[in-house]
Amino acid sequence: MTSVHRARIALATLPLLLGLAGAGCSSGAGDTTSAQPDATTGSPTETTNHCATPEAGANAQDTASYRMLLSASGPEKMLTQSQVDAQGLTEGELLMGGRMEMRSPGAAQANGHVEVAICDLATGSTVSGADVSMQFIDGSDARPMQVMEMRGLDEPATESHYGNNTVMPARAYAMRVTLDGESAEFAMPAMH
Repeated sequence: MTSVHRARIALATLPLLLGLAGAGCSSGAGDTTSAQPDATTGSPTETTNHCATPEAGANAQDTASYRMLLSASGPEKMLTQSQVDAQGLTEGELLMGGRMEMRSPGAAQANGHVEVAICDLATGSTVSGADVSMQFIDGSDARPMQVMEMRGLDEPATESHYGNNTVMPARAYAMRVTLDGESAEFAMPAMH
């Protein structure tokens, strides 16, 4: 995700943050630095994790164990590692696990992209390789969303997130994100 894209998301979600301020959102104690083993040498290298502190305007909520940062935008270019390698691409989402949301012929095309970054509150580290579920909530109706793990090609390999390109509701809705039995529910505006 480019810095311009992040700025658009931050501006678009500012009203959501203001609406969530009284609903249990909190900010972190700051960025965390941790030692990660280098893939080539096996020696620890320091990485800074920005998941612990939401960016300005981020749609963030804490559960007992996790901080979840949710954003929505227009559809993203979803890429496999072989596509990135063959075409030398530097923008888009690199798929790391899960499946693309598939549609039957004649079904509505994805008009948006929903993603959630999750970090462990105890360590500040990004949660990867998790079984995350996401649901659109519209009144008493709940529609599950196919969830994939991915990372922006312009982001460090340690900063994965979860989500997918999907058909977004035409009116305001909620998005429920669940990991290990802990859920956060985010108020979301209609996609225009």
